[in-house]
Amino acid sequence: MLVIRNPTKIMKKLLIALALTLGTIGALSAAPSTEAAWLAKAKADYPLKTCIVSGEDLGGDMGAAVEYVYHQKGQPDRLVRFCCDKCVEKFEKNPEKYLKEIDEMAAKLKKGKSSHDGPPAPRHGSMLGDPPSGGLRQCATG
Repeated sequence: MLVIRNPTKIMKKLLIALALTLGTIGALSAAPSTEAAWLAKAKADYPLKTCIVSGEDLGGDMGAAVEYVYHQKGQPDRLVRFCCDKCVEKFEKNPEKYLKEIDEMAAKLKKGKSSHDGPPAPRHGSMLGDPPSGGLRQCATG
């Protein structure tokens, strides 16, 4: 699942882009494929196999990873992957902390100094697994 915060800002940009390219069908179809290509590359390049907040496996018992695009003015957008929606909420309270941890882990993995894919999973709480259809998933941090 892709989570995008501030949809008004994105919608405004999309409307401006649409107005500028209204006469060209090719230009209209290029924007979605560019976004899809960016997302595919960001997923492939993502350095962790675990949730940066909880340490749970991405795509494990929690189901499909939650994919979140972090926007910061003056910086390129970043993909951050989580095990559940609760971890997105925790990330939003202190994104700098978690982005720094992701960058540090990526640097270690790039240098080949670590085989660890993320922070250890906290041992408090319990994993509730996938809820009935339509419910929110919960991780060990929830």
